[in-house]
Amino acid sequence: MATSTSSGQLLYVLLILIVGGMMAFTLMQRRQAQRQRQMLQQSVQRGDRVVTLGGIVGRVSAVDGDRVRLAVAEGVEVELLRWGIGQRLEP
Repeated sequence: MATSTSSGQLLYVLLILIVGGMMAFTLMQRRQAQRQRQMLQQSVQRGDRVVTLGGIVGRVSAVDGDRVRLAVAEGVEVELLRWGIGQRLEP
């Protein structure tokens, strides 16, 4: 009986290690994605084509600190915070 108890404990330990490893892997991926997004948001320059987190596509017309002006149509500009930029598009 001692064998079944120790093998049961070993199973629980392995299960905890697997779940812990999966959680650590997920956390590392999330942090890496967050770092990449921050680098993108900090590197935005005038003339870049971007997509906002809300799905608006436009061209950066001005950058002023943490604010970005985005030209979305002829004569139409919106102002948003840098963190609202989701991705950069190819020109």
